[in-house]
Amino acid sequence: MPEKPSLDEVRLDKWLQVARIYKTRSQAAEAIQAGHVKMEGRRAKAAQAIKVGDEILVTKGSRKLQLTVKGLAAKPIAKELARELYTAKEEFEQTDGLDEEQREIVRRMRQMDRLQQAARQGKGRPTKKERRDIGKSRGR
Repeated sequence: MPEKPSLDEVRLDKWLQVARIYKTRSQAAEAIQAGHVKMEGRRAKAAQAIKVGDEILVTKGSRKLQLTVKGLAAKPIAKELARELYTAKEEFEQTDGLDEEQREIVRRMRQMDRLQQAARQGKGRPTKKERRDIGKSRGR
């Protein structure tokens, strides 16, 4: 029977989920498989063991997060404690060379764009008009 890993090291995909970089372990594994996660400048593997002090580069869309592992946990923990597992340096591909104020403007524009896209896709609770239209289409 394989030996259980000690808390000296944890699987990368599991740690990314516990640290709340990805919502699920399978999402973390998919991102790793797609090459969006790198360790020490090389593509990482989901089962790769990480230790305190390791550097991880995570690419999510146009955002790049450079994480330094400060702590390890193998099971889900509270959100506040999860933030203490790493220190993050956030970089943007498209905002290199901009000062902090300009980066904040770009960050807010991206957030507004995401909200507008969600509204266009019909996510969330339908409005009263949309509910009436749904009722009409169902013959009510």
